[in-house]
Amino acid sequence: LFIRLSNWKPKFWKIWFNIGALVGLVGQFASLVLLTYTLIDFFRVKPVNEPQILVPVLPGVNLPSDQTGYYLIALFICGIFHELGHAIAASRYLFISKRSP
Repeated sequence: LFIRLSNWKPKFWKIWFNIGALVGLVGQFASLVLLTYTLIDFFRVKPVNEPQILVPVLPGVNLPSDQTGYYLIALFICGIFHELGHAIAASRYLFISKRSP
């Protein structure tokens, strides 16, 4: 299945993976900036009721317990699609490496 998918529209996959690499690079830079700001903000003296920028999702704490199932299902579906992307990329790489001498 993955080999068939990786051979379907090779130009599409090349563009898709290049966009993914670009979005990943931008996302890593944005995370670094956000985490640096959060670290600096952690040591800054501020009023008690000032809102935080980066808040982890903790089921039962800041995510209602009855929503935990939806959260886990969403994580599971995102994880499956993410790993399918790795499988297609690996199949695509295998297909390309077999063609070139």
